[in-house]
Amino acid sequence: MAGGGLHCNVITVSLVTIGTVIAIFFMISVVVLSGRSNIPEVCESYSDDMKVTQYGIVIEVETPFPKPRLFSWKFDINGSLGKVEEKTYRIKQNKKKPSAFLESCVDSISRIVPRDQHETTEVFLLATDEIEALKLQTKLDEVRVLLSSYAFNTSNGTFEPHVMTANDIARHRWTRENELLGIIKPDINPGQNYFMEKDRTKLTYGLLEVTHSSARITYEVKIDGNSSLTANENVGTLELYAEEYSVFTRSISCYGLRAAYRRFQHDLIDKMIKSSKDTIANPCTPPGYHETVRSSDLHKRSSCVLQSTFTNNGSDVDASISRQSTQPELYRLEGTGDAKACESEVKRLSLGMELQPVPGGKFMAYFPYFLVDLSHVTDLTNSSDQCDWTHMPADMFKTEVNITGMNPCFVANYLHSLVFDDLKMDRENWEDVIMHEDNRLDHRWFLGFVTGVVSNLQPPTFACVLVPDPILVQRKQQTVLILTVAMIFGFVLVALGYGFACQRGDDNEWIPSSAEMYQFEQV
Repeated sequence: MAGGGLHCNVITVSLVTIGTVIAIFFMISVVVLSGRSNIPEVCESYSDDMKVTQYGIVIEVETPFPKPRLFSWKFDINGSLGKVEEKTYRIKQNKKKPSAFLESCVDSISRIVPRDQHETTEVFLLATDEIEALKLQTKLDEVRVLLSSYAFNTSNGTFEPHVMTANDIARHRWTRENELLGIIKPDINPGQNYFMEKDRTKLTYGLLEVTHSSARITYEVKIDGNSSLTANENVGTLELYAEEYSVFTRSISCYGLRAAYRRFQHDLIDKMIKSSKDTIANPCTPPGYHETVRSSDLHKRSSCVLQSTFTNNGSDVDASISRQSTQPELYRLEGTGDAKACESEVKRLSLGMELQPVPGGKFMAYFPYFLVDLSHVTDLTNSSDQCDWTHMPADMFKTEVNITGMNPCFVANYLHSLVFDDLKMDRENWEDVIMHEDNRLDHRWFLGFVTGVVSNLQPPTFACVLVPDPILVQRKQQTVLILTVAMIFGFVLVALGYGFACQRGDDNEWIPSSAEMYQFEQV
């Protein structure tokens, strides 16, 4: 042994060499990557300070005491729209001075809306197509004079009112109801800072409204290149939260419950007169029950009775009914309790039309308040049960009619005919119908109107705060972490190598050289 020093085995040399190379390589990588700052910058988003709140005021000008409604919504930095919400406030109504009440409302709104946003707050005037032009102009002048003293934005469309038809209101109500059901969703979750996931494969709910005077059906249709639907005047396109919906709406005058029952009574009386019978049989009421009808009451909705006569008989109204003397004539309808005849007579009121396309999917339904909790509305598939007189004799029947003002047997048969025979609605889907009380004072459709208007607004522009792309920053941090772990692994290998070197044994011994031995002896 001429030479001295550390004599190491292959494992020792390999561990130290590999570990040193790995540690140095990944250490340099971490230093270089940490020092780079060329990550692209993007606009900061999804934070509260990056959303802009806007306001809008809606005034229904034709009402005696118009109470302005205040709505708010938010846009984020990317132009995504949040949920439209109504801001509530309370003002005591002054019935003697409508103008003073309106002024108090606008004054309260001016305090709710931040002062620096008054000029950007849009004012929308609404009126239905039923109001007379002269009356509308008078009301408009009053509202315009009042608003001229405030800084709100009244420049949209030369400040002309949005004239709402019954179909417009139905579409806006359809919008709001589907939004409440979570089917039509805003771009941004109202309580969070992320996008709402939208599923356009989920069908919207249709809307059926049956009032005392008319019926109306509203539902979404798929155009898919169907030119007949594109040209259909009953189909309107709504853009809601960056999604487009084609909505079919059909209003059916004279097909409300009371209007239809008057036509039903008219047909029974007309049938009796033409047959020269002494009594007027009503198969939709139980034996022993009778009702007296005045000709004046029968013709309160004469236009509906006339329309029914022209449509079903093809001739003018029977002279014995339409040409009444100055004294009102009474008609007495006697109940016969014939369920089959009742069904047959009611079907004579048929629309005689087909909706295209046929309604599909699930539905919501609005009915007069006294029908909401009655079984003959939801269980229309068994409408004949409401004409089972063994369980409802004349006295019980009279009590229910006095409470609801309607004949339950007629209502069940009429709705069955209207829903399944005329509107061709699916019987299975009807079992899941969502019932609502028909409330003419329900103005939730205003929210649907504002949602439609706001969805078509140009998103606001504001300064963009540039920050490093958060996705790339996250990836960089993950990469640095991985490289650091690899560098530590290299150091571990070096430590293991030296650990083997320090062990005593045949292959790892310290053997001094001759010079080292001489130095040792000198000492």
